[in-house]
This record gives sequence, structure tokens and C-alpha cells, in this order.
Amino acid sequence: MRYKLIALTTLASLAFGADLQKGIELYNSKNYGEAVAALNDVVKEEPENADAHAWLGLSLLGEKKTSEAQKEFQKAAELDPKSDRAKVGLARVYIEQKSYDKAKDALSGAGSDNADVPYYQGVASLGKKQYAEAAKQLEKALELNPGNDYAHYYLGVAYSSLKRPDKMVDHFETFLKRQPDAPEAEKVQSVLRAVR
Repeated sequence: MRYKLIALTTLASLAFGADLQKGIELYNSKNYGEAVAALNDVVKEEPENADAHAWLGLSLLGEKKTSEAQKEFQKAAELDPKSDRAKVGLARVYIEQKSYDKAKDALSGAGSDNADVPYYQGVASLGKKQYAEAAKQLEKALELNPGNDYAHYYLGVAYSSLKRPDKMVDHFETFLKRQPDAPEAEKVQSVLRAVR
């Protein structure tokens, strides 16, 4: 009987792990509504699973449900105070709310090798009109993750404000090559036409 109970517990644990993985895959494929549904199930079954709360928060952000996402990130951070995913998620929420100081505070203590940390620090600095600090952080984000297209966009904005048209043009051109259909593309093209 005891072995049967252990086996059932192990099977249940594997099933929830598979459900979490399914939710993550749905999030990564931008099926946010389905991800929210799948991850809500995981959170109901495993309320102490910090990772499930963090991924649910990300999925809710994808659905533009910022206040619900904030609650999930706060729960994830409460369950696992060292979770970079929870810290970055909270920073994203605070940036959406234009609470840039809170965003920076949320990122304190996050991993120095996590490319999202300097990226969102840079975005928060940009929101505070601290352009030199924003450029420094966004350049660091690109060192850690050269594939971050939006780091190029925000660097273009920062360098424009710093009156560095050479660097602005480089970053905006890179952004347009990689994201020609981005919502910001038309505005970036207009800025580039103006400086040429």
C-alpha cells in the first residue's frame, strides 16, 4: 500500500510538471489565453509552485492583464525570493505602470548574467529620462543577448536623446532589419529619414 501511494504521488508530480511545461510552451508560442488556462490549473493543484505563478504572470502580461500578472509575480517572489523570473516580471509590470523606481527596485538582487535584468533596468532608466544610464544598461543587455531586437530600438531612442546620431542610426537600422513589421517601425523610419 505504501509503495502504491509513493507511485501515485510520483505520477501526480510528473503530470503537474508536464502541465507546467505545456503552459510554458503555450506562452512561448504566444497562445497567452490557453497558457493562462493551463497554468491556472497548475497553480490550483500546486499553489506553492513559484515557477508556475511566474509563468502565469507572464501569460497574463501577454493578455494585457497587468494587475492580475502583478499578483502572480508577487506570489512567485514570496515563494521564491531569489527568482529572477519573478523579479523581471514585477519590473515589467512596474514599467507598464510607469513606476520606474519600483521597476529598478524589483530588479535588485537579480542575476548579473540574466540579459533581461540590464534590459529592463535600461528601459526603466529611459522612462526616467536617464539616457546615459539607459544606454549603458541596454548595451550590457546586448552583450548578454545579441538577439534582443528591442534593445536596439531603445538604444536608438537613448542615443537620440544623447545627441549621438551615429549610434542612434546604427541601432535603429539594426532594429528595422530584424523587426520590419514592428509597431515602432514607421516611427523609426521617419526618424532615420530626418537625419539622412
